[in-house]
Amino acid sequence: MTETPTWTWPEPPEGWAPELRQDFIANAGNGNVGTRLVSETERVRVWHLSLEPRERIGFHTHVLDYFWTAMTSGKARSRYGTARSGKSLTRPATPSITFMRRANS
Repeated sequence: MTETPTWTWPEPPEGWAPELRQDFIANAGNGNVGTRLVSETERVRVWHLSLEPRERIGFHTHVLDYFWTAMTSGKARSRYGTARSGKSLTRPATPSITFMRRANS
């Protein structure tokens, strides 16, 4: 099930490194938010995402409401909703803490 966003993908911020800008442009509308799709319905997609320390997932688009839960401690950096400003958000990620957000908000 592939969905096309109904909003306009912004241009990457000028201050970002060239490789981030290229990744942002290349992944406009990319709905793959994890490393492996585990389950899918019309309303829900369950993804498995496994990252090594300092590894990042490429830019992607959340077409459904979403949440994520860290399984180990660390820091999570997110650029959601900040592409227009070029800022990122870093927050502690500890097991059992869940983050939730509405798609495209």
